[in-house]
Amino acid sequence: MSDGSQWDEALTNALKTFQLHAGLQESGEVDEVTLKALNVPADLRAHELESSAQRIADMKIQFDQPYVVVNIPAASVEAVENLRVVQRHTAIAGKSDSPSPQLTAAIQGITINPTWTIPHAIVESELIPKLKKDPHYLGRAKLVVLDRNGRKVRHIHWSRAASLLTFRQEPGSKNPLGKIRIDMPNRDTVYMHDTPMQRLFADDYRFLSHGCVRVDGIYDLASWLLVSANSQGNWTAEAIADAARGRDQKKIKLSKTVPVAWVYLDAWESADGVVHFAPDVYDLDNAGTK
Repeated sequence: MSDGSQWDEALTNALKTFQLHAGLQESGEVDEVTLKALNVPADLRAHELESSAQRIADMKIQFDQPYVVVNIPAASVEAVENLRVVQRHTAIAGKSDSPSPQLTAAIQGITINPTWTIPHAIVESELIPKLKKDPHYLGRAKLVVLDRNGRKVRHIHWSRAASLLTFRQEPGSKNPLGKIRIDMPNRDTVYMHDTPMQRLFADDYRFLSHGCVRVDGIYDLASWLLVSANSQGNWTAEAIADAARGRDQKKIKLSKTVPVAWVYLDAWESADGVVHFAPDVYDLDNAGTK
């Protein structure tokens, strides 16, 4: 250091603690992202806390029963029981141009080996350009094209494909939903699901989806949901993984719904009284001042 003092283990551990509370990788090194976080002024941190509190003030959720909370800026999912976090999962949330919405809903079931009906916006912006360039992409990606009556289509007129046709990806290793979808009907048509791109969970920046939330360790979360809802069957994480090994789809309905809240907290206090921060990825703190 410039004053001649040494960088010791205590200072490294203190930096790791700061990185943990700032939602950063605990490297113990002052990289560019860490230096930026260290230089955030206290009044901005106070504003983040105030803004987060305002955003959840009207959230309606019953805290006297098991529930799930998704913190979007933290890219994390927590299962809560008896006011205690019993599971915490790394997640991948929506990109800044396709943000994950703030919402409350009821989890009704689990789908093993789900199909994926591709939203029209993605069909227009991503899928049709790929298919025009490579007509064989349909087969390689295990995509099925259906007309309005649910019949398979063999010949596609690209000028009206997005508005008149449904593109569905069948279960399998290429399905973006992976092996598990957590069904939680809502007006935004988003849900939590698995992903074949497991390596992305190790990244610091995990805002990569079209709005849905991908969950690391989703078999454990699915098992907890089924047990918490007193659903029939011995649905351990291992049993769910066994059921998902093939391509047969299975829908498991929860005996009772489990509340879920997707919240936007870039500043919050944990149960041990420590304040944590996360990046304001959607720039919501400044939305009211622009």
